[in-house]
Amino acid sequence: MPDRTTIMMRRTFGLIAAALVVAGCGPAGPDVQFVEGIVTLDGKSLDGAAVTFLPVDKTGISAAGTTDSDGRFRLNATQGKKYGKGTVVGDYVVTVTKLFWPKGATEPDHITPIRYENSTTSPLRATIVKGRNTFEFALTSKPAK
Repeated sequence: MPDRTTIMMRRTFGLIAAALVVAGCGPAGPDVQFVEGIVTLDGKSLDGAAVTFLPVDKTGISAAGTTDSDGRFRLNATQGKKYGKGTVVGDYVVTVTKLFWPKGATEPDHITPIRYENSTTSPLRATIVKGRNTFEFALTSKPAK
């Protein structure tokens, strides 16, 4: 059985740890900014697509969201102080991917054109600033001339 000093030290340590958690002094992660938007494909809402923001320089953090039936998304950066509210300030390449797996197929059909799915070919860009950020991404089936 622990002696009285050990018991008091454990209680004191427990109270200090609880106070730090309540005060918010623990590891909170980077300060993310709210990011939302709309994705359309050929003028129609694109539902069920994965939207990913990839930092241009390595100081940012990647974030992702999924479009709803209206094509709306909200980014989710799991390392942020405000879970599910966006990503950090900076410049990003944006990818949008929606796949369909036909029954018995070994490879998916691409609903979104492949150029939007790859960070090296996607023409989509976004700059996140402090505060609320809203974007509209209008994808087209045919490449721009």
